Amino acid sequence: VGTQPVDDVLLPDTLLTYSPKKDWLNLPSMTGDSIYEYLNNQIASNRLYTSCHFDMIDKETKSAALKLLEITSGYPLHVIYSCEYIANSGNPLTDYVLNELPPCDDNNIESYYKGLWRKLTHHQKDILHLCVGFSFTWPRNAFNIIFEHDNNQPNVNAVSHLLFEGKAGLRPFHESLIVFIRKQDEHHNRISFLIERVCEWLDKQAPEYLKESWLWLAQSKGGNSKPLRDGISRDWVIQRLSEGYNEKHLIQLFSNEESIAFNELNYSEAFKHRALKTRLINGPEFQTWDLSLLKILSFNLSPDSLINFELSVYQNHTPKELAVLSIALWNKNDFSNAKMIANQALSKYRSQ
Repeated sequence: VGTQPVDDVLLPDTLLTYSPKKDWLNLPSMTGDSIYEYLNNQIASNRLYTSCHFDMIDKETKSAALKLLEITSGYPLHVIYSCEYIANSGNPLTDYVLNELPPCDDNNIESYYKGLWRKLTHHQKDILHLCVGFSFTWPRNAFNIIFEHDNNQPNVNAVSHLLFEGKAGLRPFHESLIVFIRKQDEHHNRISFLIERVCEWLDKQAPEYLKESWLWLAQSKGGNSKPLRDGISRDWVIQRLSEGYNEKHLIQLFSNEESIAFNELNYSEAFKHRALKTRLINGPEFQTWDLSLLKILSFNLSPDSLINFELSVYQNHTPKELAVLSIALWNKNDFSNAKMIANQALSKYRSQ
């Protein structure tokens, strides 16, 4: 079990009972050598570069590693953010560029976010509000569309070093960013202001997977729960399952419907949603004779946007789920990704 330092009230009682904090071990900070190896990997993958002669690259990289160790004190998240910040800026690894990096006082990542937050434009902050307020993976071009009628288009690169970018788009890289954004006083007001634009984008220009999965939830979040309550039906769920949609997200839709109906004292509607949700929870385990084969066949009918999403979050999958995805990709003639996912499945299986 690994965790950042948090209050005892946020930890399970069982954990604290059987493993008191006095027995815990602290993971060490990165050393100059480990930062040097990290920079070498970044340079080898052409994400970072130096501005010196080829013969001097190793010396410059060692100098940059020592400088980065001095700036970050070896705090891994600060090292990662700093390298991403330089990569996105297009600047080389130099002392001048390193000295301009946002600081992180006392290895407290919140101080890093606060310093950066003060320098961001209104629209750049809104990008982060949206990434946190709607927990799907955002296509990079979505923000320009949402803000297309504003005078100043947002520069995604200004905040992309805080985000993980996969094939399906962008999402927060670290949970601490989500916590920080939610603590900002204006967060809920900005989401309320932007919700109509988000719904319009989801309805008319978002990838098919995002529209089917999130449009009704976003409309419900904006105060219009009718599309969600009228749209989710047994036939709709069967259609989505046949296209490879994850049952866990569909269960989330039912939970939202159920809560809305229950809060309005509409118990018959709440019971209907609960019954279908329970069927969906139990179905994969008790009502399919070969769930893996069903998923493989369903992926053949999936929209490309759903496959791209699965590729963006494959690190969270079990070995069996990875194997299913690999076979589906092979059936779609995406041989390079199929082999990559197959290797990930074998690696995870062996490690377990």
